Amino acid sequence: MRLLERIILVVALGTLLGSSGCARKAGPSYDPFLRFPATAQWAWDDALNRFPADPAIEELNIRTLARETITAGLAARGYTLAPQGGKVDFRVHYHVGLRKVIKKDSVEGYGSLSLSLVDASTNRNAWVGFIEADVDVSNSEAERRKRLQKEVNKMLKDFPPSQ
Repeated sequence: MRLLERIILVVALGTLLGSSGCARKAGPSYDPFLRFPATAQWAWDDALNRFPADPAIEELNIRTLARETITAGLAARGYTLAPQGGKVDFRVHYHVGLRKVIKKDSVEGYGSLSLSLVDASTNRNAWVGFIEADVDVSNSEAERRKRLQKEVNKMLKDFPPSQ
């Protein structure tokens, strides 16, 4: 496992384990020594994206919804997706996780999304955000998109960090 992936895993687990027992969690962590400009360009680092290998999840179109809501959330904060082959300030990747909690009379599903920005010039992990929310697979795609955008916006509420 590459060093960057280990750092992301440690930060994501630390965020998850350090959070309260609420049903929903959100919170960022960032490198205070890196500069976050008001506007920047970024590109997907698809080699680092992680997604559960579950055909039932693929049917929910979560991969596309995650990419679209992250792109919109960053764009609303001045960080735009760079044209193919263009100069980038950050490389962006995400991890999607799912878990089930089996209770006496029901099964509850939870989804998590961690988002990472890596500074392209230094290759340092610049910013990591994490959200977890309950999942209802009976929601329509439009409802899932709206809910995911709300959660991504919550995660990005204070992005870029003021320094």
